[in-house]
Amino acid sequence: MPTFDFNPFVWLLIFFFIGTPIVLTIINIVFLFYKKDSYAKFLNASDGFTLVLGVSFTALLFSMGDFPEWSESLITGGGSIIELHTPIAYEFFATFLACASIAFCGYAILRVKKDNLPPLIATLCISGIFIGIILSIVWGIQFSKNIRADYIILFLLFPLNYILCSLRLLREVLSLYAKKAIETQYDNKFLNLCNNILKKASNIMLFSLFLTLPVFLVVITILLLFGQTPDAFIKMFTSTSDWTLSQQIPPPPIKYQGHYLCTVAAGGDVTIVKPLRIGYRQNTKIIVNRQLLIANAFEDFIKEKLPHFHKMIRNFYDKYGYPLSNHITTKKRATAVYILMKPLEWIFVLTLYTFDQKPENRIAVQYTGM
Repeated sequence: MPTFDFNPFVWLLIFFFIGTPIVLTIINIVFLFYKKDSYAKFLNASDGFTLVLGVSFTALLFSMGDFPEWSESLITGGGSIIELHTPIAYEFFATFLACASIAFCGYAILRVKKDNLPPLIATLCISGIFIGIILSIVWGIQFSKNIRADYIILFLLFPLNYILCSLRLLREVLSLYAKKAIETQYDNKFLNLCNNILKKASNIMLFSLFLTLPVFLVVITILLLFGQTPDAFIKMFTSTSDWTLSQQIPPPPIKYQGHYLCTVAAGGDVTIVKPLRIGYRQNTKIIVNRQLLIANAFEDFIKEKLPHFHKMIRNFYDKYGYPLSNHITTKKRATAVYILMKPLEWIFVLTLYTFDQKPENRIAVQYTGM
């Protein structure tokens, strides 16, 4: 029967990366319906925390997955956290970043300045927020197809929170501007005309919606200079595979070929890499050495004790080890990689001898077919 080892550090990390976004989501849902001025400072801090952590966590989650372009074959069976193509086409990623930046800036400026902005600037900020809400909704639709796949559901937390925070901010700011517009008069006739139009909160919303399209057009025009296409906002979701809005058919997946250090064990200078015996991986004979056995034993240990952490390591190794192995084509290169891997080998041995009761037994059974 497997034993359960309580590791406070691991559980702290789990709470920080999963618990914190969930707590913030609950706070944002509650205060969307519960309005009280005494919580203004708390909500300002909470919203700032939501935006900063949301962007950081989403980027971190994306980096944890391999997510190749739709035209590339997936490497299956290698223990990756997720085996899917990218949900956002890299070719049009500049458009995604531009829209997300406008949404972020519009929200941040309006959150800080609130009613201390000219009505037209405030309306432009609200238009930016509308772009962010549209982007969040389309993002959610795109991810909905694979919502049950491992940690994909975590990708929906930040878009959901952006919408919640935006709706609460719009409610607050529109109320302030509606009151301020009644009391304010400008010397400039054009500003006075705008002010009279925006005296009602409903007019501000309608005018902001009206400005959303021109803002989109300006962004698209600028992005055309950087090689993007006019329909990039659509294509960044449709020029993908495996997702809700995907329109592309990917090439067939490639079966994972195993531990990349096999290349070193088989191809290096025998006086240095020191092959030990013939091993078996997926019913195929391979040459193994001490370094390979230790590395695989370490992976086996981590997989047993910290399965989620193992997925992260496995994914990183698959992402960078597989392309690297394609360049280890000579005996000198294989030997050089073996030498470079020595410090990691010592760390693996130290870990096994510190935490595993029978480290040599674990090392010995690797690649024996047992």
